[in-house]
Amino acid sequence: MARKVEDFTNRTMGSPVLFAKALVDKRDREVAILAGAFLDSLLADLVSLGLRADQKEVEDFVGLDADGRAPVGSFGARIQLAYLLNLIDKPTLRALRLIKDIRNLFSHHVSISFGDDRVVSKVRKLVEIFADDPPRKARKDRQYQSKEEFVAKVEKSGFSANACAGYFAGAATAEIKLLHEACRRRKAKRRQMLPD
Repeated sequence: MARKVEDFTNRTMGSPVLFAKALVDKRDREVAILAGAFLDSLLADLVSLGLRADQKEVEDFVGLDADGRAPVGSFGARIQLAYLLNLIDKPTLRALRLIKDIRNLFSHHVSISFGDDRVVSKVRKLVEIFADDPPRKARKDRQYQSKEEFVAKVEKSGFSANACAGYFAGAATAEIKLLHEACRRRKAKRRQMLPD
């Protein structure tokens, strides 16, 4: 599955705005679960690329063989291991954990939306990460000159269900792009290290 997700991401990453729009056009539950699945798969790839090049052992350890007993078979375990291996930074760790928590809310509650207080509080925290972290606060289609300008824009828009869905989709897309690029760099580095 991870390879199919990566192929899809490769095709859509030409325009992160289109990728975000594709998520926003989905229902709330689909947005949360699909974004989480893409990120989970990309993390599996990234972690795999940080380990010894023994395909069978890596698949068993990371859970690429879909065995639920893998030590790093869950989204949370992959997030933590990626951070501990220095494959992701602290803001990415925080953002991915919030995205995972939001995905879990949608996975485990029948009646929930981006307007639910539990989701809104987590989306607010996600927005704070983007306000505090310079690489995440600037988007291709909109540049913010300062944290204050970004926060003012968010506060003006508010945290309605539609706004939260948009913030979530934007944050997930930004993290997907970061992980996708990290995977590309790792693959290139691994190719350089392989003997001819």
